[in-house]
Amino acid sequence: MDTRFRTVSAPYTIIHLKLDSGERLPCLVESETWIPARVATRWAVRYRRYRAQSSTLVNNLRTLRQVYNWAETVGNLSLDDFLTTGGILDARQIESLAFYLRTGGEATVAGIILPAGSDQQPEGFPSPSTFDHQLAVAEDFLIWALDSANRGGSSSLTLEQLYDHRIRLSEIFRSLRIGAAQSRRKEPLTDDAVKRIREAITPETDQQGRFLTNDKGCLLFSSGRFSKETQLRNWLMFETSLELGLRRGELLKLRLDSLPRGNKDGCSTSITFPVQGPTSRQTN
Repeated sequence: MDTRFRTVSAPYTIIHLKLDSGERLPCLVESETWIPARVATRWAVRYRRYRAQSSTLVNNLRTLRQVYNWAETVGNLSLDDFLTTGGILDARQIESLAFYLRTGGEATVAGIILPAGSDQQPEGFPSPSTFDHQLAVAEDFLIWALDSANRGGSSSLTLEQLYDHRIRLSEIFRSLRIGAAQSRRKEPLTDDAVKRIREAITPETDQQGRFLTNDKGCLLFSSGRFSKETQLRNWLMFETSLELGLRRGELLKLRLDSLPRGNKDGCSTSITFPVQGPTSRQTN
């Protein structure tokens, strides 16, 4: 494989801010001045932040970093100024952006030569599924930015024109996708798998099914697969996620103040999850 490209320093980077509420918020900024990218920050704070987990938001901003870097190094335009004055990328510009993303977001001029019939993935280039995901993020951002009520700035588009431009952008991005196979759905644990996991991590019980404790009142674990410091944690995390149907990110975000103090009968009825957004989700 022969690759040739010219690289330039990235004009934009991502920093992580800690808000007064304790939330950590990623932010796309100019590398030299740390001035936030205006439209990308609006998209992240006012829109995407409420629809994705924090790790997903970071990955989305990494894609937008490449979009902004492309605009500066290849498109020869200030994307914030371009969008806030009502500018809309045309098909040729979007094709150039897609090529930039496909080559790893580093090359302004690239030529790739592979042997005939080779299915080799160029080193440093994103996989087809990653590339399709990056296009989806860029499409979502640019469609969102069509509306001046979202991005700020001026706009002379009527509702009919706004609808037509959204359809046009969707069709352009759809034509550029590779069409990578969808990732296989994760199947739930079988009853036998749950039983085997519980046998490995559940505390010891007596014949009546009551948990055994030592003279200090601590639960006894027979399995030596885990350290004493993690045995209780592992068991509680597994049972909590299994009984409440929690995803990994939701489970790791639980805090002590997520747990209710109990009702009058002393029984907890719900757990509030500290997810980003205007409301918190509750599980009964």
